[in-house]
Amino acid sequence: MNSHFSSGMLDETLLNQIESLRSELYELANEHGLLHPLVLMKSKQLDKLLSQYME
Repeated sequence: MNSHFSSGMLDETLLNQIESLRSELYELANEHGLLHPLVLMKSKQLDKLLSQYME
């Protein structure tokens, strides 16, 4: 863990990243459909961030 940030700040940053990526994912899914490669890539990225948050 980076000593310059408290755990709460890291959680807040991670939550902001999750929310941003979730918005991107919804937009891509609406534009291209759920099985489009870009949508699947963003979904995997979101899964990784959610896993980090849950640790």
